[in-house]
Amino acid sequence: MRGSARRDAPGASRRGAPIGTLGASRIVTVDTRAGVYLPTERAEIEWLVGSADRWRRPGAEASVRQRRIGGAPAVETRLAVAGGDIVHQVYATAGRIPVAIIDVRNDSAEAVAFAMVVRGEPGRAVRELSGADGIVLLDGNPILSATRRAQHAATANDAAHLVEVVMANGTAAGSDFVCRERRREVAAALVWAIPHRTSLRAAIPLVATSPGELAGVDLAGAPDAAAAVRGWDQLLERGMRFEHDDTALAEIVDAARGALLLLAGADRPRPGSDEAVACEDWGFDEEALAVWAHLGGRHRRAAARRDPSAHAGAWVRLRSHVQQAASGPSAQPARLLRALHEVLLRETDAGVELLGGFPAEWLGQNLAVHDAPSRRGPVSFAVRWHGPRPALLWSAPAGVTLRAPRLDPAWEATGGDGEVLLDAPRGELLALGVAAPSSDVSGGDEAAQEPNPPEAGSFT
Repeated sequence: MRGSARRDAPGASRRGAPIGTLGASRIVTVDTRAGVYLPTERAEIEWLVGSADRWRRPGAEASVRQRRIGGAPAVETRLAVAGGDIVHQVYATAGRIPVAIIDVRNDSAEAVAFAMVVRGEPGRAVRELSGADGIVLLDGNPILSATRRAQHAATANDAAHLVEVVMANGTAAGSDFVCRERRREVAAALVWAIPHRTSLRAAIPLVATSPGELAGVDLAGAPDAAAAVRGWDQLLERGMRFEHDDTALAEIVDAARGALLLLAGADRPRPGSDEAVACEDWGFDEEALAVWAHLGGRHRRAAARRDPSAHAGAWVRLRSHVQQAASGPSAQPARLLRALHEVLLRETDAGVELLGGFPAEWLGQNLAVHDAPSRRGPVSFAVRWHGPRPALLWSAPAGVTLRAPRLDPAWEATGGDGEVLLDAPRGELLALGVAAPSSDVSGGDEAAQEPNPPEAGSFT
């Protein structure tokens, strides 16, 4: 029935993980249904899979699983079919023509049909949608190419109806099409056969280009998602870095840092005050200046305001963002990073306060912060647990006063390089702990012994 086809509210698929390359002004986003949105063109790409038993639409299937690929701006979605998964990855590669790559691999035991439905976003007036020589053009601009031509295609002025046509196997042979419409939306579907253990790649340009230039991109020889992740690992070795025993949390933070860099350089969606503040807090100075140049007066005033009590509720905000990011790509990386920064450190007129938002959930877990920017210079510190007591190591500009009142209200030190074994947390922080810092907390002879001091400089 036509009413069963899902229709999204205008702009719904704008929310998602940004995918792109540094230096390219365009990005794409991937939402929790694995839909791909092109903000510059205001176009959407949905995908479906047809197997021997039926067609499957990711947004309506319980078997869909989605994850980040490492800490890079890259997303993998798996859709279960008989005998295995269809693996859908979206990432980006640089080159003469930087592109976002949609890489589809059939890991199932049978051949499947793979369909992409391309349309303008609801409310977007598209005059013409066409396909020729394996290139899809929206109003004359190339937006999609693939490693091989589609076997079937169809068009309609109603995307929901077009999805029904695909799922009823009503597409026609061939890959060339033209669909023009002045008053109603237009949509096109392309269908490929993907045999067992084979793949298909498609490219979305991240800069303005011509059909011929896009056709010249060597998709088959392009780096895979793993190579893209390795490249991002190197790119993220700057600015403020965060390490934690919870590797999933550390990966979420790195993914947010990469997403922040992409949003800072994107034409659409334009960055706002959250991006400006996060770039400054995390040491991305060039990106902070670029974002500031985009901001209007209201956003500049919001970016300039700093609430001195913001760290008090930072962990609550951070936990909410992390929980969302754990179930899918974070759509608000700047807010996640702002909340984490407020948990980790706060600069005051008196100096730098470390871990002012330290949560009980982190009791017993090691962490490190590298090159956090401050007005006086970069600050690095780490916490290493020795039984129930935290060892704090630091490297800070000379003369800076350091405090960690959440961990040990009595401790204070000046800058330079140093280390100290703090008293065991007590009071409210320990009472709220969800787990003991270590097995030694429960008591016994080992707990009563004085732990060895930390190794100097081990946080680096």
